[in-house]
Amino acid sequence: MNAAEKQSGGWRWTLLAVGAFVAALLIYQGAGWIAQARDAAQPARVATMPLVEVVSVRSVPQTHSVIEEGFLRPKAEIDVVAEVAGKVVDVSPNLAPGGRFAAGDVMFTIDPRTFEADLARAKADLSAARAEVARAKAEDTRQGRLQDIGAAAAARREQAGTELAAARARLGQAEAGLIVAQKAMADTAVTTPFAASVISESLALGRFVQPGQAVATIFDTSAGEVVLGLLPEEAREVRRALEQTDGPLRASVTPTKASAGDAPLEGIVKSIGQAVDQRSRTVPVVVEVPGAFDETNQGAVFANDFVRVELPAYSPEPLYAVTNDVIREERFIWTLTDDNRLHAVAIDQVQRRPSETLFRATEDLTGHRVVLTALTEEAEGIEVAIANPSGARAETLQ
Repeated sequence: MNAAEKQSGGWRWTLLAVGAFVAALLIYQGAGWIAQARDAAQPARVATMPLVEVVSVRSVPQTHSVIEEGFLRPKAEIDVVAEVAGKVVDVSPNLAPGGRFAAGDVMFTIDPRTFEADLARAKADLSAARAEVARAKAEDTRQGRLQDIGAAAAARREQAGTELAAARARLGQAEAGLIVAQKAMADTAVTTPFAASVISESLALGRFVQPGQAVATIFDTSAGEVVLGLLPEEAREVRRALEQTDGPLRASVTPTKASAGDAPLEGIVKSIGQAVDQRSRTVPVVVEVPGAFDETNQGAVFANDFVRVELPAYSPEPLYAVTNDVIREERFIWTLTDDNRLHAVAIDQVQRRPSETLFRATEDLTGHRVVLTALTEEAEGIEVAIANPSGARAETLQ
């Protein structure tokens, strides 16, 4: 190949390379024009905001209820014990679980014969002691007159006085002995200290009992008591309600699903404690339930049963109610500002009901909208869109 041919081939390859470059450039430029045309044909993208549902806050009366659960216990529950030793000779047919006694009724009797003899002996000793005092007193008087006329020595008068003092001491012992014998005799008949119902017993005719030996357990049927542990703020609001009531502050005592009984009762707030339990940080409030264990309630009310107590309370601050789902972390709610941005409001829960929560707030919430929807990310100032502009969820607030 000569020089002219070599030069001609070089130009050919150069022209091919330039042509390929120009073609690639045109293809790239054309793709850009096509993309621009497609983007121009599509509508502009709009930034989306979280969509939330809102509900309205409801103002409620400052007089409300505090609800707590506890055990309906008797005012007193005691073991029945014998105070003297002896054989049981009589047992009341009522001394059985569920049996009832009026105050002072005899539950069982211990053989009294030995104690009757002791009582008779004590009475005889007392009579003898009284006679001895009378004789010693007469002798002391006689010796005093003789000494006055000089017919008796001073030593004899002193001896008579000593004998009178000893006789009086023996009289005192005899009187005490009689009291002991009378009490022992009375203790052979074991009676109830109050109107009572029997929880359990372990006694039979002929059984020998010892002093202090428990043979039955009974409880006072005059009234029941429920001791509730309220939070200090709840206890204060119950006290405020009590201060605003002319008569006793009445409470509703009702069975729960876990209760054995099924009868509703009425109680009275008896006392509000002034000390906080160190472990539970609660204040004891005692509710007395008169007539809880009356015979008419037998089979419907049970001692030591689990019950629900609803107490009147009064809050000095405004109260609000809202559906439970809006509460965040049990301590705040999200409200909306005028430009639909999230705003956190701290709350103090007063009472949680099945469908709504009663609470106080750090701000006036009258007419405010509260966010119901739980967002993945929630922060102060986030702008949101409202799914239900009317805020209608009234059915959850009834």
